[in-house]
Amino acid sequence: MTSFNVNQNELKTRVLVVEDSRPLNFFYNAVVKGLNTEVRSAYTGREAIELLDTFAPDIVLLDLNLPDIPGMEILSMLGQQYHQVITIVITADERANLPAEAMRLGAYDFLVKPVDSNRLRTTINNTIEKLELDAKVNGEPDSSIHLGNFIGASKVMRDIYDKLCRIRNSKASVFITGESGTGKEVTANTLHELNTERKGKFMAINCAAIPKEIMESTIFGHVKGAFTGAVADRTGAVAEADGGTLFLDEICEMDLELQSKLLRFLQSSKYRMVGSQKTLSVDVRVICATNRDPFNEVKLGNFREDLFYRLFVIPIHLPPLREREHDVLHIAMHFLKKYAELEHKDFLYISHEASEIMLKYPWPGNVRELQNVIHSTVVLFEGPVITGEMLPANILKAVEDIEKNPEHYQKYVGRNSRFLIDGSDAVMPPALGAPSVTAPQPVPAENMVPGSRAPEENRAEKSEPAGSAVPEASADADDSSSPGLTVSPAGMINLPVKEDEIQTLEDVKRIYTVAAINACNGSVALASKLLGINVTTLYRQMEKWKEDGFIEKCSVFMKPAKRGRRPSKQS
Repeated sequence: MTSFNVNQNELKTRVLVVEDSRPLNFFYNAVVKGLNTEVRSAYTGREAIELLDTFAPDIVLLDLNLPDIPGMEILSMLGQQYHQVITIVITADERANLPAEAMRLGAYDFLVKPVDSNRLRTTINNTIEKLELDAKVNGEPDSSIHLGNFIGASKVMRDIYDKLCRIRNSKASVFITGESGTGKEVTANTLHELNTERKGKFMAINCAAIPKEIMESTIFGHVKGAFTGAVADRTGAVAEADGGTLFLDEICEMDLELQSKLLRFLQSSKYRMVGSQKTLSVDVRVICATNRDPFNEVKLGNFREDLFYRLFVIPIHLPPLREREHDVLHIAMHFLKKYAELEHKDFLYISHEASEIMLKYPWPGNVRELQNVIHSTVVLFEGPVITGEMLPANILKAVEDIEKNPEHYQKYVGRNSRFLIDGSDAVMPPALGAPSVTAPQPVPAENMVPGSRAPEENRAEKSEPAGSAVPEASADADDSSSPGLTVSPAGMINLPVKEDEIQTLEDVKRIYTVAAINACNGSVALASKLLGINVTTLYRQMEKWKEDGFIEKCSVFMKPAKRGRRPSKQS
């Protein structure tokens, strides 16, 4: 990621004025320009949408009564797809419920016409102060963060951008993991383009698409007469990539015999073409990728352990699209513009309803599936807006089912969700595989969270008076010196009475959440419903706790990780 040494105090705040009345547009421009800002004007919704990308405003003054696109639609789009932009609504509509509706869709402030210059000046100044404060608190704004062909500014993607920039000139092998469609080849290509020291080619080979009989020749090349059909010498991918990057996609599909030859090449940077006794030498950086769990493939004997550890020097795990927050909408808008131009269609934006559906759908095919959905929608319908009813029937049906039955969420995530990078056989508890909610099974004692109880115990003891509760310390606590969160027989959390019994709110949240999942017999969907949080939010939180070493996965239940250590990564 390129860094620029720019004094942020010298940058002017960019303001986009969206007002169809030319006298009012001129008036707003005059007021705002006097506040050390850069101002652009739009007189229609279409002009405003185009300027959102080309001008990249910090603040939008939005009139709701536009001649072509309803202002509330643009406000909704800003809130969903340009959430870093601060929107100030200006309208002559004095309906009582309108301010509340505008705020719900993401408006920062709401002004009723006529607006005098002092009121507008104060509002803009306050908004600029908010932008400056946010910049100090959060650092670099995320609106324009991107890298290479990547699109998205979610926290998890910013971490990946940062890692790619730090390793770009390294010669170390990179092992990329992630579900199908998450962008593993894009990652490899971006890493190659970021490298300022290697000027060679980027050569990509899909190990799953090439028959094993010709895979060795594809990688190392062959000489004339090496085998039937070898009528001439052929240069292999390693030679083509000399001074550059060799990308081996779906590396776990490679034949074991060829794996040993690849290992020798990685150790010495020397190889022989098929049918030749001459040893050749090259300088290539090897990047590989797989949509499988490589630790499990090693354990099953499908992937050589020595080769794995030779390749697994710098691991990069790409998150599924469902864990990338609002990135799905940014990516969708990118594809919408691309295919609208390609198919000569008049699409401009995605409606609020369609955006909500996209955010709720788990996208088992990740970016590739989203790309296909947007392309087919552009081909089949006419613009200027993608509405909810234009989306494929299977997506609408899935979202409707998930809204009615949150426990069905995992069913639509699909096989990809079983990917784990720690080598464990455990998987995220699938909702459809959980025991019946109406007839819960007992939770094994060894899988219980400290302070949590089996559902039957909780139901039986909830009927007892609260005053009869006798607090019990958990027998499962791994660290006797740390006071665990305990639950009384009445189902009430015992509050600390001594200073050394106080825990951080984050610890309490984690222990209580995991206990809730145990109480629901491992059903994350049911636990999220009872806890009053979104199921995808809970899944993301669990994955973060696991990555940070705070929880471990065991069977279909969860337990807290022992304090002071992370879950071990073992093959």
